[in-house]
Amino acid sequence: GHAPADAVRRAHKVAAAVVQVRGALAPFATLRAAFDS
Repeated sequence: GHAPADAVRRAHKVAAAVVQVRGALAPFATLRAAFDS
């Protein structure tokens, strides 16, 4: 529904997904930086 608790729960899920994606992409960004230097 549209209860505040649901919105908070959804926000936490989205934040967790973003953190996971950024964590998965971090090694590639590090490698790219290493090759660029």
